[in-house]
Amino acid sequence: MQARKRNILNEEICTREQFVESYKRHGNGERAAAILDNKDIFPLTYSNPKCAHLNVLGLYVYLSGALTKADRNRYDAMISGGRKHQRDITDLMESELGMTFRRSENDWEFAENGAPYARLLSLRGFNTSHGTSENIERKAATGSQLPAYLTDIIEQYNALDARSKKLGRRLLKDLIGVCFDTKVYARHTSLRTADVELELLTQPSRALIKWQARDIIGAINIAYPVVGVREDQIRVHKIRSVNPSKYEGRISIPMKQALRFPTDSCSSAIVAIQLCVKPSKYSFEIRGGRRN
Repeated sequence: MQARKRNILNEEICTREQFVESYKRHGNGERAAAILDNKDIFPLTYSNPKCAHLNVLGLYVYLSGALTKADRNRYDAMISGGRKHQRDITDLMESELGMTFRRSENDWEFAENGAPYARLLSLRGFNTSHGTSENIERKAATGSQLPAYLTDIIEQYNALDARSKKLGRRLLKDLIGVCFDTKVYARHTSLRTADVELELLTQPSRALIKWQARDIIGAINIAYPVVGVREDQIRVHKIRSVNPSKYEGRISIPMKQALRFPTDSCSSAIVAIQLCVKPSKYSFEIRGGRRN
């Protein structure tokens, strides 16, 4: 007898009760939850339209920024905007989530209504650095992984039913889009050819680098199986003269293989010595939600 396929559409990633109880004072938790209620954040199921917005917001923070829990149970977050072609998502998030951002040099810091969203990202499983405002334990030193609600889709994809697979692919396509927007560059192998290099987050061990790479490769091969990225395309090296040890890594994708990504997802073009890989609109921006 064939096992029944899993439906994740109504599974909650974080409940309202969990959010409120994360505050030391119940009243503070209720006031913060009311801010999220105004934007229909709860119940925060996979099928809640705001889940996709929070997925993209959290991925920008994780891959190109920082999420911290510092003094007095206070959460904060920021997105680094240092890359020349990186998309500015602040207007979109301000409109959909009702939060604002404060520009600080090349970074976007969470501002008005930002603290509840920073806390919610942490409760959704995004890596959170701990410490004081003067001494934060960075994720490069402690190690980090993608949140469980995404890795669960990658690891259990074949056990999902058809509707759950479709929703899961949307979230994974957005993961890949943020990776391309924040972590991809071109490494020229000759005067006429280049590889697409997808940088991985620095980790304290070789095993964590490979784990991170396998998750991203899994996401690519679910969302875009025609690309066919393999584990032997992972490159890892130890950073010299750093104590304690840290490791850097990348996924190396030859240009011919990179061009298999469909044009409705991203476009690839060599511009001088730089590859510019730009994600198209994210899943929640596709008219009628017709993104498979």
